[in-house]
Amino acid sequence: MGEVADILKLSEQTIYNYITAFVLNRLDSLVYHCSPGRPRKLTKTQRKVLAKVIERGPEKAGYDCGCWDTVLIQDLIYTRFGVEYNPHYVAELLKNMGFSYQKGRFVSDHLDNVAEAQKV
Repeated sequence: MGEVADILKLSEQTIYNYITAFVLNRLDSLVYHCSPGRPRKLTKTQRKVLAKVIERGPEKAGYDCGCWDTVLIQDLIYTRFGVEYNPHYVAELLKNMGFSYQKGRFVSDHLDNVAEAQKV
C-alpha cells in the first residue's frame, strides 16, 4: 500500500478510504461530487426583490437621498431581509446580480478654481 501511496502522492489513509468507498459503493464511488460550498445569504426570490427595490431608487425605498451607496444597500438588505452583509462585499453582490458598481471620486471645488485660474 505504501508504494501506491508514493506513486499517487497520497497518504495511505486516503488510499484505504478510496478502496473502502469502492467496495461499498462500486462505480458510484468514482463519481466526483462537488461540494456545494457555503449557502447564499439571500435566496433567489430575495435577490429578485432586492433588484427591483434597487432599480426603483433609494427614495422609493424610504431613504432621503437620490443615489445608492454600499452602506445604504447594506442597510436595505438588513432591514428588508434581516441579513447582514459586509459593506465591502456589497459591490461583489451587486456585480453577481448584474448591476454595475461605480465608486465616487472626490474632487475639490478649490482645485477646480485653481485649474481655471491657470488656464487664464
